[in-house]
Amino acid sequence: MYKVLKSDKLDVKNSPLDKLSTLAVKVLWCIKGSCEHLPHLGLGAATDQILDNSGQKPIFMPLLGGILKKW
Repeated sequence: MYKVLKSDKLDVKNSPLDKLSTLAVKVLWCIKGSCEHLPHLGLGAATDQILDNSGQKPIFMPLLGGILKKW
């Protein structure tokens, strides 16, 4: 998803509204990608909640937080 987003494959050309159309296509591509990956994130968050309730350390959300801090 990220590789395609950074490439010129989603650029709209030969349109009077090139930049606006390209932005709209990229937003729709991001929405599509988030719909594919959000269920996995929800499963990780639910697993972390179960681990936390059982007295163990959460795994997935601290990992995701560390990745977002570096980005």
